[in-house]
Amino acid sequence: MKPLISVLQFSLPAVIVIATLEGLVLALVMRRDYNWRAYWAS
Repeated sequence: MKPLISVLQFSLPAVIVIATLEGLVLALVMRRDYNWRAYWAS
């Protein structure tokens, strides 16, 4: 069980950061709509 917890400790913040960067790039750089409601829901 310990290895799973250690993997989740690093993977969850990484997924959040990557999803945020994706939204910011799409919204600000590419001037496309980004579904922020779906971002917050997930």
